Amino acid sequence: MNAITQLQPASALYTIGYYLVECGQLPSNHRQTSGKLLTASPCFCRHHPDLTACYWNGWETKKTPYQQETGLSDEAIASLARHLHLMEIDSDARFERLQDARSIRRAYFADRSDIHLISISLTSPYRDKLSSHGPHNHITGTLCTQKLNGGQHIGNDILGWDIGSFHTYLCNGLEEDIETVCPMRLNSWGLIDHPYEETETFADLIQNKGEPVLWIPVSVHLHNG
Repeated sequence: MNAITQLQPASALYTIGYYLVECGQLPSNHRQTSGKLLTASPCFCRHHPDLTACYWNGWETKKTPYQQETGLSDEAIASLARHLHLMEIDSDARFERLQDARSIRRAYFADRSDIHLISISLTSPYRDKLSSHGPHNHITGTLCTQKLNGGQHIGNDILGWDIGSFHTYLCNGLEEDIETVCPMRLNSWGLIDHPYEETETFADLIQNKGEPVLWIPVSVHLHNG
């Protein structure tokens, strides 16, 4: 292993954002087809709030369907929009502050047991690698990083930043490439059930494969409390 693939304690992890994620399912072609999945990639899991429905101008046709899906009243969705304008939230519904994500979850999605507050974190070498690729704050133009702030570690993931959001390694079935070299375990969240340093090795195995992105190992923490 190279210098990057050394064991990193939780204190060395840096968070690059928080998501309210509606739990999805593993892709139908996965060997664990009945498994659920909790990932920062919108390819498989819906993120809340839907910014096209309650935050961005010019997308008014998205509002009514989103209200029907979530049960948010006209008053609630207007209030949600006002709150979002006071927060740091980027185009992929990624909150930069834990307290913002937590307050939105409690105020508007408290009755949705399938919507979870997660963070994605990575070690400083990967933070530095990702900084030139994104995701960048739409105001500062920089990658938000902060020391990991608690939460329950629920597994690891491999993500790659594309135009406006993350892909996961599952998008192109890259678990098959990994498993030709190393057996791979997923847990009940559909996340990688291996230590972070082993997830780094998996990410190395799929560089330059699938989507044209830099594949980055991330640690996923749950902050539902």
